Amino acid sequence: MKKMKLCMSTALALTLSLTLGSSAFAASLPGITSTKNIYLYSESKSIMADQLASTATSNLLSLGSLHDITIHEPTMVSNLNLPSNILVTTTEGTMLASVQWSDYAGVSINTTTQLNGKAVLPSNISNTANIKLDVTQKVNYNGSGLQSNLGAVTDNKIINIPPATTVQEFLSNLTYNGTPFDIKIYNMFIPGAINDLTGNGASLTDKMSATVVDRYNETLDYDSIVDDGDSLQISDGLYTHTYYLSTLVGTPSNSSLLLSITPPQAIAVPITGIEGNINLPTIVRMDTTNGIVNLPVQWNIPEGLSISKNVQISGTVVIPDNIYNFSGVKLPVYQDLDYKPLGISSSLGMIGNNSIMRIPEGTTVSSLINSLTNADSYSLTFKDKNSNTLGTDAAIVTGDSLVVTSGNSNYSFYLATALKDNTNKDLQR
Repeated sequence: MKKMKLCMSTALALTLSLTLGSSAFAASLPGITSTKNIYLYSESKSIMADQLASTATSNLLSLGSLHDITIHEPTMVSNLNLPSNILVTTTEGTMLASVQWSDYAGVSINTTTQLNGKAVLPSNISNTANIKLDVTQKVNYNGSGLQSNLGAVTDNKIINIPPATTVQEFLSNLTYNGTPFDIKIYNMFIPGAINDLTGNGASLTDKMSATVVDRYNETLDYDSIVDDGDSLQISDGLYTHTYYLSTLVGTPSNSSLLLSITPPQAIAVPITGIEGNINLPTIVRMDTTNGIVNLPVQWNIPEGLSISKNVQISGTVVIPDNIYNFSGVKLPVYQDLDYKPLGISSSLGMIGNNSIMRIPEGTTVSSLINSLTNADSYSLTFKDKNSNTLGTDAAIVTGDSLVVTSGNSNYSFYLATALKDNTNKDLQR
């Protein structure tokens, strides 16, 4: 196993990161947050000067709001640098009011949280309308952005890495905010050359790179086996983020490798407006080294889905712990919904999106079937208003329905008859 000494100075990197900032990791350092509330600082200086110069009494009209704070690692509330002022609108213009936050001493945030406080109005601002002075600060917890297909990322650890995982396999299964790292194998003796001689790192951008080091801080090459005590180091050039690694104990006897996912067949959608009746598959087929596995899938159906053209819906599948995705099979899975109108027409009625209207009174089921065209590829069932199946000699009445079956999906047409009144005008029964 070939090792290379990591030459980066931790003290220097930390000093530079705190002094100059970091594009990739500044938001994930404890106490440093991704927030737009800082605009209050520069804007408040000019507002405060005007406010101090004015002694005129004004009346409160509205209370401003604060931009959300985003954190990527658990941190204490005291590290968030909550704004001490908030903008308020008064009859004399925009002013500043101080904020008194609730006591969050010793509180750590590791999930999206809402912090509460109160605006304290200066003596020259009245609140005759009794406007609520509640101030809220939303803190979005997004995690570090790092994910691994070969382990679980928790805080500053990556655990449950499969036994005998090589550095190359481990790095090639990393993503940062959904983007995979790029693996290149470099010839260490020829600058710029790429071949099979050696390799020990991965890159996401020109500045952001990932390497695996052992407990002595020596860089491991691609063929090395990831072991307990090793660590993943991700650097953006200024700051190095360290994740400690641990592997599964022993080799699971029922483990297997994921080979491929069989996408579900496309579903033909013949009628706009029947989205709620589409039967999406509840499982997807996965081929593994131990055979076929059917796993449940949860479809991410867009709110207000309307199908008037081909649509693709994504689905989420949770891979069991004993199935490893070494080859990087793409997830999630997708379901295609192909909009293909039925093409059914009738000489005995007028077909709409989900109805057949103006059917002559007394028309039987068999007569209506004979009047339909392009229906030979569909299974047709006629039912009354109580969902009882009608025989072929039954007369159609308003309220009956035609159920067209296409694959696993059923589409209903409402049926309505017409009759003549004394003025020879068509009436809808």
